[in-house]
Amino acid sequence: MHYRIILALFFFSSSLFAFTVTGFAPSVFNTNTATMDAALGIDGSYTVEGFEDATFATGLTVTYEHPNFSSAHEFSSDTNLSWDNSNNLVVVGGNFSGRNGGATFTFDQGASSFGIGVGQMTSTGWSIIVNGNNVLVNDMILEVANYVSSSSRNGYIKVDAQNGEVINSVRIQRSAAGDRVHFDHLAFQTSSVSAVPEPSSFVLLLSTLVFLGHRARKTIK
Repeated sequence: MHYRIILALFFFSSSLFAFTVTGFAPSVFNTNTATMDAALGIDGSYTVEGFEDATFATGLTVTYEHPNFSSAHEFSSDTNLSWDNSNNLVVVGGNFSGRNGGATFTFDQGASSFGIGVGQMTSTGWSIIVNGNNVLVNDMILEVANYVSSSSRNGYIKVDAQNGEVINSVRIQRSAAGDRVHFDHLAFQTSSVSAVPEPSSFVLLLSTLVFLGHRARKTIK
């Protein structure tokens, strides 16, 4: 009996990690952000964080590896890397001290859609990890349509949850050595579905049910 429970939970937990990744070419950039947002499918239901300062949008938490190994936020005003206004967020783009460089964006209430503009991101070793799961088959940003390897804007990336699923966190990281990467114009749409546990919680739940199923089987015998 407990094997049926395990099998059912396997398919249930697997269904929780279905997300689509869409890429927009750098040419989608427009100094008129309203025009750009219309092209990106970002409407008034989204919250937009422009990284103009260290005060982030309500419901958004950002953690990342810093280029100068400090805990302070660093911003760039390079207009060739910004996606709105002037400033953009700068993070380490490579492996150092045994850690993978990158940034994690966490949504307190969960999100149904996430988007972010990237710049100065090279094509090797980048991963997009949603709720702890890599959504790129070969860990390569090149899998994202319309991505352009460049020292300027690379493109705009959107992640959308399917079938009522929830995005709790998105981590964009690089396992290989590399330079800085710039993020800007982050947009997220708060989910109407309650946030679901991270994969580690499902592992714990599954282990508990296996144990209980085993005990129940022994009791019946």
